[in-house]
Amino acid sequence: MFFLVLGSDQRATGWNSNHRNKKSNIITINDIEIILALAYHPKRGTIVTADFDQGFRKPEMVKRRLCVVMSPPIQARVGLCTIVPLSTSVPDPTQGYHYRLDVPFPLPEPWGNIPRWVKGDMICAVGLYRLDLLRLGKDLNGKRIYQMGKLSDTHMKAISNCVLYGLGLPPLT
Repeated sequence: MFFLVLGSDQRATGWNSNHRNKKSNIITINDIEIILALAYHPKRGTIVTADFDQGFRKPEMVKRRLCVVMSPPIQARVGLCTIVPLSTSVPDPTQGYHYRLDVPFPLPEPWGNIPRWVKGDMICAVGLYRLDLLRLGKDLNGKRIYQMGKLSDTHMKAISNCVLYGLGLPPLT
């Protein structure tokens, strides 16, 4: 298998038989898989999609889902981003590492604006190739429009406390 990493706004050109897998950042061109990656680290508090389809097994995350970016860009960790996954399933029972998040900006389909639950016990560092921004559509010139909203400091503090709780550490006050 051959992997070529491109920025998410770049397109492979000059190839025949292009096929985009709708569930991931993989384009198949003449039986070659190309992974479309983010070209930069998203800002802390950004909601992104993460592809957990490859290389993970239950009880780990195993599908594409929304996540919150927890880390700022760190020079010593080029190409890595720390994220916390979100779920639509209400936890039973709710634990200290869960947080109900009503996203304060519109999410595109198929995600929709329904309550999400932070899974603070499932924090992980992933390669930027697993992440994608939320696409809202295209402008009049055909250029992609992305959801660039960030969660508030209040939300981020609550999510950080969930992560600490999930690590068995006392939350910050």
